[in-house]
Amino acid sequence: MAEDGLRLTLRFLGVGGAAAVAYAALAALMTRAGVAPWIASAFCYAVLIPVVYWTQRRVTFRSNRAHSEAFPRYVATQALGLNLAVFLPLLAPKFASGQPLVFFAAVVAGISGLNFILLKFWTFASRA
Repeated sequence: MAEDGLRLTLRFLGVGGAAAVAYAALAALMTRAGVAPWIASAFCYAVLIPVVYWTQRRVTFRSNRAHSEAFPRYVATQALGLNLAVFLPLLAPKFASGQPLVFFAAVVAGISGLNFILLKFWTFASRA
């Protein structure tokens, strides 16, 4: 049982890590090509949602939940994470600017943990 949980966690981190690298690389390329950084960021984030959804669904969670149920839940989970990433620095501006590496590492860890829980128990959970 614990081994299954470890494998699931490693798959989640692998898929998420690959998505993060793809996002950063694509957004950087677009920005260097002259696209405004905020547009490049939003575009890449949006473009990767269906790709990462499919990979998380098939590879990480191996879910058979209907796309009509899982995909809207996945988008909602991503929207929640994106909103937290935007608003947490606004709620703690002194910490965000005083210790930015620590702050943003904590944001990444917190949102990743929340996403894992939501994806496992809500988005991709088997129907009872």
